[in-house]
Parts: sequence; C-alpha cells; structure tokens
Amino acid sequence: MSDVSFLTVGDKLDIYSAEQLLTAVREALDTSTGLKIDLEGSEGLHATALQVLVAAALACRESRRSFELTGLSAKCASILRMTRLDRILGLDTGAAGQTLG
Repeated sequence: MSDVSFLTVGDKLDIYSAEQLLTAVREALDTSTGLKIDLEGSEGLHATALQVLVAAALACRESRRSFELTGLSAKCASILRMTRLDRILGLDTGAAGQTLG
C-alpha cells in the first residue's frame, strides 16, 4: 500500500460532486494507508456529500487507516457542529480553516 491519499474537493460539495468523491475515496482506500480530504474553498456540504465523508471516516476507522479533513471553512464547520457529525468524524471544529482530524 502507498502513503496517505490526498483528495481535493472543489468549491462546492453537492450531490453531483459527492458521487465523484465517493469513487475517489473507494479507489484511494484500495491503495493507501490513509485518507486526507481537502475541503478548502467548499462553502457548503450537501447531505449526500456528508454521507460520503462519514462513510470514508468509518471505513478508515474500521481498517485502522488515518482520516483527516483539512481546509474546513467556518460555514462547513458550523454545518458539522449543528448536525453533530463533527463527533462522528472525530473533528475539533472550533478552529475553522485549520487542519482537523
């Protein structure tokens, strides 16, 4: 297996890009020791995208691989806090824009 895979999400994480992210996550988990997803520039998180992020985090946890989100905007951090997904994703969402994980 290779090192940690780094995935970059564009400016919008919606239902259409969530499918692409899911495919990229699956491929990355087949070949790497962990997953790092950069959300810099993303100002919103569609429910489908949230499902992909949770599934990725849980898959990493189950297979003892690292999982990290970076570049989280204040708006995205707020969404994760309101939905309590920050707890599932293992994030400290108090410091938006910093590396979290």
